[in-house]
Amino acid sequence: MAHADADPDDTGTGTDTEPTIDTDGARVLDVRDIEEPPFERITSALADIGRGETLEIVNSFEPEPLYAELDRRGFTHRATQLGPDEWRVAVEHE
Repeated sequence: MAHADADPDDTGTGTDTEPTIDTDGARVLDVRDIEEPPFERITSALADIGRGETLEIVNSFEPEPLYAELDRRGFTHRATQLGPDEWRVAVEHE
């Protein structure tokens, strides 16, 4: 996936710490290269997700500890492993 404002060579998984908007309207938060644990960044981004919107989290591992927090806050998620060091988790409001 490529960002709507990205160059054609962009993979849609930049290392910005703020969510970017993908061409399909999903917000993408790539936390693979941040130095601190990503939990705070992820939960902050969740606050901006409205019903019908999607936050796609890109991580280097499956963020299993996050799932209980997502459930508690009323979100659903779908996790997909794309490679040995790339997981994408699509998060939506129930």
